[in-house]
Amino acid sequence: MEEKKKWPNANQYKWQRSLTLTKSEGAIMDEILSRYNCPNISQFCKKLVYEDIILSTPEGVYTNDNAALKVRLAECEHIITKCGDTLAECERTIADIKKKLNP
Repeated sequence: MEEKKKWPNANQYKWQRSLTLTKSEGAIMDEILSRYNCPNISQFCKKLVYEDIILSTPEGVYTNDNAALKVRLAECEHIITKCGDTLAECERTIADIKKKLNP
């Protein structure tokens, strides 16, 4: 008696493409995957397909599409947060240096 497989044959339903990047492009892609909490490129693509991640259009091409506007808003908020974190870190460093210079 032949043992029945528990899982269906993935080849019957999967869509597959390959991806090759340079090492520097791969490093950038790893950063993008991390930013969107994706362990791999497949999970990132699934988030795109199911619109958990929405790609923005190039600057100046925006319409009144709420989704595109929300994406742009999120991008700007992310940039501001990163700048705020950097500013706070610099302020702490300046304070530490001043303490060392003027004990």
